[in-house]
Amino acid sequence: MLPRLGPENKRTGGEWVRNADLWLPMFVDVILPLAVPGLFTFGLPADLGEVQPGMRVVVPFGRGAKLYGGLVRRVHTDIPSGRQVRNVLSVLDSTPIVTGHQLDLWDRIAEHYLCGIGEVMIAALPALQRRPRKTHALHTLSMPCWTRKCSACNRPANSSA
Repeated sequence: MLPRLGPENKRTGGEWVRNADLWLPMFVDVILPLAVPGLFTFGLPADLGEVQPGMRVVVPFGRGAKLYGGLVRRVHTDIPSGRQVRNVLSVLDSTPIVTGHQLDLWDRIAEHYLCGIGEVMIAALPALQRRPRKTHALHTLSMPCWTRKCSACNRPANSSA
């Protein structure tokens, strides 16, 4: 039986949702385009709207303020134990770009070839859909700064874009 949760003990990140008589936080497991094993859990704020597996999201990752574009693998209410969880910053898609069957296939490929699912994601997605992987400027979050003048880095738009 889950303990009764409320806003007073909201310390792990995520947005609270009503589930029967319990308030539970929402979390997502994200595939990052990195050669590291496993999925990474992030809190899901309510103002981002509905998120489904297969949608791209922008998340902070690492010690610095590096932003990565990742792919949602699972949406859940399982509270991660013993660690602080960062929140998803933005959702890049309105509909999933990868189906559940494709994600299951990626899991099987990663297991068969003994690699991380992030490496499978790098190989499976076209370059433009992976592009926000490690840019300095997802400041606008829905439009990377290489497509127009970026107020955060004061660079003009790239003429080749």
